[in-house]
Amino acid sequence: MDKIEEWEVIELLQMLNYADRNQWDQTRCIMYVLAQANSKKKLTMKDIMEFPWDKEYNSKSKEITNEQIDKLRKMAEQYKKTIIDKTT
Repeated sequence: MDKIEEWEVIELLQMLNYADRNQWDQTRCIMYVLAQANSKKKLTMKDIMEFPWDKEYNSKSKEITNEQIDKLRKMAEQYKKTIIDKTT
């Protein structure tokens, strides 16, 4: 536990900008409420502050395909069978 591998350092450094994500989202929400209360325009959260993770979220597909649904059903059935096998 006292030593860290090189690949672990690289992963940590790449994710460092996400460390305070919750705090930044809370700050944006507070600023949004304050700005919207004092504005006649309809604002969005991105009008207040835009973060790198907003772009990542928007680039992902929001629609679920039938293939994904079938895959999830099969995984659920498999999980269900393993749980039943362990209890019996």
